[in-house]
Amino acid sequence: MNTTQETKTSTTQEIRQGIDKQVDKWDAQANAYEAQLKLDPEQARERVEERKRSLEETGQRICDTIEQAGGEAKETVDPLKAAFEQLQVQLALGWAEGRDAYEAQKKQIESSISAFESAVDQAAAKVDQKAALALNEVKRAFVAEADALEAELNAAEMQYVEEKDKLKAEWEQQKQSVEAEIEKFKSELEAKRQMASEKLETFQDELSSGYSQLKKAFTNLFS
Repeated sequence: MNTTQETKTSTTQEIRQGIDKQVDKWDAQANAYEAQLKLDPEQARERVEERKRSLEETGQRICDTIEQAGGEAKETVDPLKAAFEQLQVQLALGWAEGRDAYEAQKKQIESSISAFESAVDQAAAKVDQKAALALNEVKRAFVAEADALEAELNAAEMQYVEEKDKLKAEWEQQKQSVEAEIEKFKSELEAKRQMASEKLETFQDELSSGYSQLKKAFTNLFS
């Protein structure tokens, strides 16, 4: 396939659906689970905030790239900036008080990311070939940052478990079991990652199943 043509037509969703990106996302989630099991609440929150800052910086790079492209892309700059500003508002919100509020906040962030990505895809269709090449690179970076933030937000929910200190012995036992699941899954990902993309696809169902088991084990800690 012609590289330039692929660059102009690949949307953020198409980028995210690539097997390499799926493996990256599963890896990010496993790493986030592992970190959140070891961190205290303050450290956990700072880890999430760092991901928010990285995502915002990458989003700004996208806006700058499209604004500099000129041409037909000019007409998409204002809607793009508006979507980015809404995303910035959500990213700037403080740590939610209570698990329900946290869930609502997480959904708002995910919704804002989705809206911004839609605006990016609309703008990307208007840029010239040279700008499309640069934009494709930063779009991939944004997808990686968005997936990493989603992973951290999913994992950070465990900080709202109020009973973990009261049931310390049981908690520690469960946590060790989940940590073992994480290590197993990360080892499988690393082994498969060495393969070419076409070979990696043959293990997609297996990896997806492994990820589902890991997610269930982690979620059971605070369900």
